[in-house]
Parts: sequence; structure tokens; C-alpha cells
Amino acid sequence: MIQMHITNLIIFLISNYNYMNSNYNDNFKDLYKKYKNKYLELKNKNINQVGGNIFEEIKIMSWNILADAPLWKKKYESMKKESFIYWDYRKKLILEIIGKHQPDICLLCEVEYDNILFFSQFCNQNNYGYMYTSCEPPRSKESQKNYMNYTSSKNPGILIIFKLDKLKLVNNYAPDYSNYFINQQIKNNWTEEELKLHLQQCASNIILFEKLDDSNNRFYFTGLHHPYIKEHEEIQDKQIEFLLNRIDKLNNNWKLPVIIAGDFNARPTSKVYEIMNNKGYDSVYKVANGSENKYTTTNSFTGQRMTLDYIFVNNKFVVKNVEPIDSDYLEHTNIPNEKFPSDHIHLIANIIV
Repeated sequence: MIQMHITNLIIFLISNYNYMNSNYNDNFKDLYKKYKNKYLELKNKNINQVGGNIFEEIKIMSWNILADAPLWKKKYESMKKESFIYWDYRKKLILEIIGKHQPDICLLCEVEYDNILFFSQFCNQNNYGYMYTSCEPPRSKESQKNYMNYTSSKNPGILIIFKLDKLKLVNNYAPDYSNYFINQQIKNNWTEEELKLHLQQCASNIILFEKLDDSNNRFYFTGLHHPYIKEHEEIQDKQIEFLLNRIDKLNNNWKLPVIIAGDFNARPTSKVYEIMNNKGYDSVYKVANGSENKYTTTNSFTGQRMTLDYIFVNNKFVVKNVEPIDSDYLEHTNIPNEKFPSDHIHLIANIIV
């Protein structure tokens, strides 16, 4: 047990050298040098067998793949002549990229219901399990009546795929945003217009996973896609607070490690990002690199670049590393294009439970 804790400390020091070196005094450099050789020595001795698979990594991938439906809106009129915007072209590239990286867990945002069969075939052929969550109507009849006035049953959802030879899905819970906010309307005397704003499309799923090689090693993975609500960012704050409260209740006061990934539609300067940090969640890219990505999505019409996508973890994970953004992405102002099938960049992190 002591050996395991020492080794975990060493992994933490090595994995977070860049961040800690810039935030602590010179004593850290001495500590880093002292343990670096010890880390290599333990790793060469196959400490996995000694310390309970503590070197085993989990690779997380998060990607908004761009739903097919928006491409036919008027604003995409100028791109309709380009073959690369069509789903039949883009879907092949999407699978190539996922297959190349072989994530243990992969969250895909903006997956349309009609495309579930396409992804399920990929999962079956590559030993992945999957869980789809749509922006479906709420469960109560009264809530459905109100909800359907504001939403479309064709809105895309999220797909979470996971390796069946590494992870077991123990349980899952899809939060019901609509019922919650309809109840809040009654409590706060919101107008119909205010309720409509709160019922913007949200999709999330909280999954409890268990590592197959260690039944005592469980963690929560939450995938989400929250909407951007122009001029009403305070509603996005309420949506993320609602989700985090649901995770807290399931997790019994942070008993287990938690990963939260997806398209938050919120910048690093937003209140949403601040709420995540205040709740004890850190972005893996900031932990690994000392700062967020320069951007994770590009507006194909204005060329504006924004960071809206994240992978957050609580303090029960060690961030080993993140995979850098493909340099070819950085050279393109507009995506999607013939090489990149979405207007968002995929994020990948290797973490240790």
C-alpha cells in the first residue's frame, strides 16, 4: 500500500511537471529530479503488478462532430457545392479519426438519431459498447405539453462509446432538465418566454463505469452538450449547476473520481468555467499545458475561433498528458473542410485513476 501511494505521488510529479514548475519555488525542481529516476526504476520493474495496475491509463476523447441537419440551413448556402460538408463524406473521416486514436471512452456530440445505426455498426465491429442520449421530451405528460411547444424531436443528442474489454457500464442516469426548469418556472413565476429560454436543448448522461481488472475501481463519466443562449448566459450557469448537483447526489460527496467532458458552449472567461473550477473540477488541457487550447471550434463564415470544448476531472485523477491539437488544424481558418469533418476539434487526454 505504501509502495502504491509513493508511486502515485511520483506519477503526479512527473505528469504535472510543467504546471507545478511554473507555480512553485525552486524546491520543486529538486524534488522532481530526485524522483524522476525512481519513477523510471519502478516502471521498469513492472510496478503494475506490485501496486494494483496504477500505471494503467484511460484515454478519453471528446468531440462535437457537427450534426447533418444544420448544414441545410440558409447560412450554409454558400457551402452546398462543397462535397466535404455532406454526411456521406464526413462520416468516413470521423470513423477514421476515432479508429486512429482508439479511445477507451469517446463522447460524440450532435449525433442525430438517424445515424445511431451507422455508429452502432462501428461499435460492434470494434468491440465498443455505446449509450445514446437524445434531447427527448420530459417524462410527465404536463411537462411534455409545455416542452414540445419549444423543442423539436429531431434535435441531435450525444453518443458515448466505451471499450468493452476494459470497462463495464454499471449504471447511468440522464438528467431531466425540462422537468426541473418547469418546476422552477412555478417557483420563480417565470413568464412563458423565460421558460422557453431555459428549455433550450441540453443533453447529458452520467455513467458509472467499472474497470474490468479491478472491481473496486469505479468512476463517473459525464458527457454533455449544452447550448449557447445568446444574451442569457446566466441560464447556462443554471444548467451547469443543475447538472453538477445531480452528479454530487449520485457520487455521495465526491466519493469516486469524476470526468465531465463535452461541448459546454462557454469560454474560459465565462461563469460556467468559473463554476466548474469552484466545484473542484480542472480542465485537463490547462493542467497539462498551463493554459487552455487557443481554440476548439471555428466559425466557418466569420473565421472566429473560440474555446468551447473541455474535458474536466476532479482531484481523484492524475492527468498524465493530453494529445496536442493536430498542427494541420491550426493552419486552417475554416473547418469543416476536405480533411477535417467537423467545425470542432477533437480533444484527447490520458489520465490515471
